[in-house]
Amino acid sequence: MTNSIFKKIGQLSQANAEIIANGWHYEGEYSFYDMENDQEDYDEIMSQELRSDHYYQV
Repeated sequence: MTNSIFKKIGQLSQANAEIIANGWHYEGEYSFYDMENDQEDYDEIMSQELRSDHYYQV
């Protein structure tokens, strides 16, 4: 693995957090992962302060 891959990993941006929280929806047994089904998870991903350094994007 080269160092160049690490340049593409960073903290989750607000724009991508909003896409995940509001746009990613799952059906059936996977609906557990739908952020809108759990207010605490939704609040965490939507707040940069609560996200802190717990979420990353590639």
